[in-house]
Amino acid sequence: MNPPSKIENTVKRLLDECAQGAAPVDVARIAQHLGLIVREAPFDADMSGFLYQDGAQAVVGINQAHSTVRKRFTLAHECGHYVLHQKNTTYVDRNSGPTVLLRDRNSAQGKDRKEVEANGFAAELLMPVHFIERDIARLKDVQDGDEIIMKLARKYEVSAQAMTIRLMKLGYIHDSL
Repeated sequence: MNPPSKIENTVKRLLDECAQGAAPVDVARIAQHLGLIVREAPFDADMSGFLYQDGAQAVVGINQAHSTVRKRFTLAHECGHYVLHQKNTTYVDRNSGPTVLLRDRNSAQGKDRKEVEANGFAAELLMPVHFIERDIARLKDVQDGDEIIMKLARKYEVSAQAMTIRLMKLGYIHDSL
């Protein structure tokens, strides 16, 4: 097993601080713990959400028209930006204005380092590796891979696609397409 990454360690600390020991993770509670203000609003269909930070105040906007699992991933993604990118930024020129990061269809293409990191943070927050390991061990008698994915996706309140990608990245399933 590889040593935990910076993201895994950061998420584990957050989960411990918020007493989150099992799935599904209460991502709204995590956002509140971070001091984020979360609002749902109507956006264009291709925009999932955004993080708006102006000084000490940070607001996350979530597309109210999206499914619950999509909203959870978007909120976790924006928490990732806040933890990994916003709080680590030093604003030298206060006149430069607020910072806005949008989550849209371009975010998922894996071309921007910050987007890849925020997606990794979201995956770890919603589907922590140590939770997955524990739950996979409990499902050892289930032989059908699709059934395992669906059971875990329901338990973690994520999409089957997100769970499939997570299990692939963790080496539990292999891309055979």
